[in-house]
Parts: sequence; structure tokens; C-alpha cells
Amino acid sequence: MTSVHSRREPDRRAGRPHAGTPCGEDGPARPLVAAPVGPWGRADRLRDRVRPPRFPNRFLDVTEFGAVGDGERDCTAAIRAAIQLCAQAGGGHVVVPAGRFLTGPVHLLSNVNLYVSDEATVAFSRDPAAYLPGVRGRWGGLDLVGPSPLVYAHRQRNVGVSGGGVLDGGADERHWWPWTGLPEHGWRQGDPSEAAARERLRSLAERGVRVSERVFGARDALRPQFVQPYRCRNVVIDGVTVLNAPMAAVNPVSCENVLVQHVAVRATGPDGVGCAVESSRRVRVRGCDLDASERALAVLGGQGEDGRHPDVPSSEVLVEDCALRGAREAVVVGAGAQQVFLSGLRVSGSRTDTALRVRGGSRAGRTVGEVHVRDVDVDTVDGAVVRIVADEGGAGWTRGARPAVLGVGIHGLTVERAGRSLEIRGRSDAPVRGVALRDVDVRRVDEPALVEGVEGLRCEEVRENGVPAAGAVPASSVPEPRRE
Repeated sequence: MTSVHSRREPDRRAGRPHAGTPCGEDGPARPLVAAPVGPWGRADRLRDRVRPPRFPNRFLDVTEFGAVGDGERDCTAAIRAAIQLCAQAGGGHVVVPAGRFLTGPVHLLSNVNLYVSDEATVAFSRDPAAYLPGVRGRWGGLDLVGPSPLVYAHRQRNVGVSGGGVLDGGADERHWWPWTGLPEHGWRQGDPSEAAARERLRSLAERGVRVSERVFGARDALRPQFVQPYRCRNVVIDGVTVLNAPMAAVNPVSCENVLVQHVAVRATGPDGVGCAVESSRRVRVRGCDLDASERALAVLGGQGEDGRHPDVPSSEVLVEDCALRGAREAVVVGAGAQQVFLSGLRVSGSRTDTALRVRGGSRAGRTVGEVHVRDVDVDTVDGAVVRIVADEGGAGWTRGARPAVLGVGIHGLTVERAGRSLEIRGRSDAPVRGVALRDVDVRRVDEPALVEGVEGLRCEEVRENGVPAAGAVPASSVPEPRRE
């Protein structure tokens, strides 16, 4: 039997985690002190509360279980055996050394950290059959039983992915992306497409069909998510580079106490999302470089009936010191999210349409509240820098649900160029209330702000084109962009 090592190991420079420091932690825990009153005082307390899990000083090298880093041999069984033995022994680190290791889905277990060494690449299979049978997870905001995410954990405690190595999802114009049904991403007439499955999933959710009966398989052509811990507690994702994502790259769903830090993401394919926090509580994202095609960062809940369960809105989410690149929408906050703090963000990219979008959304019908933003630098935005809409998609709420946005504060926002600085759309039955902007400088702007149906809008030291901002025009005079 392969031995289980329980000894001090070299530090990260030698390709392994330092045994004396918990994975992802900066050092000894700081003592909790009374924070100043106000939203950023609450953010300080949240920062101290989100701590990475500690893993035992136990290290299992996947090559000792038969894995070979030649990029050709299938290492799925070896990696799975290392994780299982590590968990059975009480937990620790499963180490992927230098090399390119081809594998199917990696399913993490409690108290196990997958450590991807600096010169290592975990390359995921492009064979759809490798991700079946299906597992319970979330796809497009809706729960289902479908293809396994590439890195997955279900109802586990104390799990992690760390190290300086690479997770390569293998998606391109010949693998995964064509399933969108879009010719620009490789689809050709007669190829599989996820369109029918997407609509069937929405229909099942709207009719309240139990998740265990929403089963999707090989014929449905649903792209797998990448890193998706699902209903887990105490999660750390630290230091890895995530490339070639089929869809969302980092996607904690219904989790509690999550730390995502120093992660680099390249999710430049269709529906590419850098980090999507869904239905999760007490989450900290910091020091990440998120390059995505659709959304660099999203803080969301579930959709429709799935979005009205009491545990699904994301809450207490702190995002700090991140670079958001390339995405059509840099940040999206919606579907009932509460207490979201965004600080020290840098937004860049030639196709950015919106830097911050806050939406209520007609499907979930939840109230978004307490979104606080400070110290954000934006390069170029084609549309509105900040877009706040209580109801996107029109009426059609069920069970009396009414979306709303209550409380958005922005302090310290600098924009080089934008189509317009602000767009707010509220209605009497879908209100926007309590929006405050302070120290906002849009150095070059083309169109005036659009504002309608907002109560309690406060602006202080807001400048456009080098002068104090002029009045807004009614949003109803401009057609609303179509959004999903």
C-alpha cells in the first residue's frame, strides 16, 4: 500500500505547501477588534471572519498512486485514489508535482486540499462521457443533476485547491464551446447544442419539479462548470491559474465561509465568467486577476423557484484588490444578494459595456440590498458605468414576488471614458431606493445619465468631462438594452 506521509515538507518554492501554515492563510490569525460603525466597518469584520480551513501535515503525491505527468496517460483513477486515502487518513494535501496530468473530473472530499505545484498542469479530459454519470449541481442559475464540474465537491467541509500550477479545462472551438449552438464558437449544422436542454431545465424549475428529477445526460450537451464546490463549508481556492473554461471558471454554490485569493482566470469563451459567487454566505475574493468574456465577477442567487428558497441569496461577500479584464460586464450583483462590498477594483478591456450592474431580476423576484463600492478605477466603458435596474425582463413574477434594489453606495470611482456615467431604472412596483454617489470622476463621457423611478438619489462631488455633473434625462426616453 502507498504510504501516507505525515512529516514536515519543503515550502512552496520546492513545489509543496509549507506544513506550518494553513493553506491560503497569510499567517497567524489577527485578533478580532471592534470595527468602526458603518458598512466598511462591517466589511472589516467580515474580512476577519473568513478564514481558510486548516489541513493536517499529511502529503500524498499522486505519482505514488500511478499518475504520470506526460499529458497522455489517464490519471483519473490515481488522483481519485489519492484523495480517498487522504480523506480516510484524516485529511491533508494531495500533491500534483511538475508535469502535465490528464484527468477526468476531480471530486474533493472533506479535509483534503489539492495542491497543484508550480510546474504542474492538471489537464481535464475533453471526452463528455468522462463527466457522467451526473451529479447534483447548478447550471445557469438552476439546480439539476447533470455533468460533473471539472473540480467538484458536494456537501464537504474543509476543502481546497491551491498552489502555483495550472488547471486547464481544454475548452476551445472544437471542444465544449460549440455546444452553445453559435457558429462563431465552432458550432456547425447538425452538431449537438445545449439550447433545448437549457429551455427544458428552465421549464422544469418553473413547474417546481424536484431537483432529483431534473436529470440531464449525454444527449443534452450541457457544458460542465469548472471549479464548483456545491453546498460545502470552509473552502479555499488559492494561487492556481484556471484556463480554457467551458463556462464559469470559479463557481462556489450554496457554500459558507469561502476564500478565493490570488487566482488567475482566463475564461474567454462563450458565456465566460471569471468568478461567480452563487447563493453563498461569508465569501472573500481578493487579489485575483479575472479575464472573462461575459462577466468577470458575479454575486448572485438562484433563479425562479430555485431562487426563492430561504438559503439561496448570496450575502456577506467582500471583493478586494482584483483586476477585472475583458468582460462585457465587469461586475454583476443580483438575485437577492445582500451585503456586498467591492473595494480596490481595476476594470479594463476594449469590449466592456458596464462596469457595475445591480439588478433585481423578474425571475428570482428578490430584493438586492446593501451594495457598497469604493476605490474603483475603470478604463473604458461603451455603455453606462453603473447600471441599476430593479426589474430586468419585465413583469411575470410569480407568487407575489416583487424585485427591488435598496441601498447602493459608491465612494471613489474614476473612469477614463464612458458612454454615460449612470443609468437607473425603477418602477412603482419594482423600486430603486437609496443610491448614493460620492467622489465620482468620469473624465470623458458622451451622453447624460439616465434616471427614472429612483427614490433617495444623492450625488456629491460627481464630475463629468471635468465639470460638476449636469442633470439626468428620463430613462424612459431611451430603450432599455435587452439582457438575459
